[in-house]
Amino acid sequence: MGLLLKSVSQIASKSQMMKVRHYGAGAVKDAGGAFAKKGDSEENAYFYNLQKEQLDKLKGLREKSDEKVKYEILKPSQIPMAHMLMYESGYPREPMVEHLGLCNGLHSIPDSDDLMEDLIMTYNMSLMAKDRSTNTPLGLVINGEFTRKDVENNQDDLQRKLQDLTDSSFGPILALRHEVDHMGAVVFDKFNTDTIFNTKFLMVKPEMSKQGLATGLLSRAIQQASALGYKGIKTVVSHNGFKKAAMDNGMEMVAEVKFDVFSLQGEVKCFQTWRGHSSCAFMARKSLSR
Repeated sequence: MGLLLKSVSQIASKSQMMKVRHYGAGAVKDAGGAFAKKGDSEENAYFYNLQKEQLDKLKGLREKSDEKVKYEILKPSQIPMAHMLMYESGYPREPMVEHLGLCNGLHSIPDSDDLMEDLIMTYNMSLMAKDRSTNTPLGLVINGEFTRKDVENNQDDLQRKLQDLTDSSFGPILALRHEVDHMGAVVFDKFNTDTIFNTKFLMVKPEMSKQGLATGLLSRAIQQASALGYKGIKTVVSHNGFKKAAMDNGMEMVAEVKFDVFSLQGEVKCFQTWRGHSSCAFMARKSLSR
């Protein structure tokens, strides 16, 4: 079964001892960020003013991509197309997948396939971007929910998830994302809710990577979250381009785990800094005011 599942309990235990960067109770409050000097009574006004600035910026970015792109709800019948997009352009550019060499043809990452299909079928909140002229798919954002229950019983839950994997080689990604989610759970208290909108997968074709499409897809996810009544939205990203898209949409880094310090059993470093991608980050923001 490989190194990962030979000592699942040790992995879960080491996960708790990992060197991490954690921004504490509320997005960036302990990091001296924008909230650090603002009390709760001022926060709504702060977000209102910030949103006005962000909306002007986002308008330009969205118009840049919207000239060529249209968006639609991803249907269950389009799941095969979504898989093709992920394996052609999504997974090959995902730093952790690339480093572990997991993308080896269609359906070579079965645990990720199952997760994506479950989100599409369960929530019906995912989006596909298409070329306006040719109707060619250009990008995806796969959405669901993130709840307090997802981070309860952290060690036991991680151990169960690792044991349930179809392919143990996906375990390092699962363990790292699980830890980042657990650290980012401070947003539930910050946003005064038990459930927030969750953008789980985000991909754009390489030729659209600098055309504002990732920013546009995330912008629409934020609009969805607000329209559906969610108080906040989060995503966990490792690609620097997608971190920038998140920040362009007003999301702030709540927590991160550095690749060069993440290890299993305290000995085997599964990831390292490469191609400028240095960490897996939990990004979040409040929903837009209605």
